[in-house]
Amino acid sequence: MFRCRTKLEEDPDDGAEPPAEPMIGLKELTDQIQAVMQRVDEQGQEATKLLLEKAQELSTINAKNQEESTSFSSQLTPMQQLLEQTAESSTQATPLPDAP
Repeated sequence: MFRCRTKLEEDPDDGAEPPAEPMIGLKELTDQIQAVMQRVDEQGQEATKLLLEKAQELSTINAKNQEESTSFSSQLTPMQQLLEQTAESSTQATPLPDAP
């Protein structure tokens, strides 16, 4: 089987030993993986909590905006009615001149 070498590795044919690769035990590796997974899980839980808080804030803001929109609409309607009444009464009170 062929082995790919990097430029930093010595040629095994020149009598030098290849560089030592770090050895790690299976238990150490498993412990490290579990520690990383736990940190990722904790970060995920924190992110989820933050997203839920922001969603609640947006929901509250949205509800307030809808209340204000409804309130504004109910105030706008009487104004529109008043404008319409004023427009109608001004056209009735002032007769248009006859065309020559």
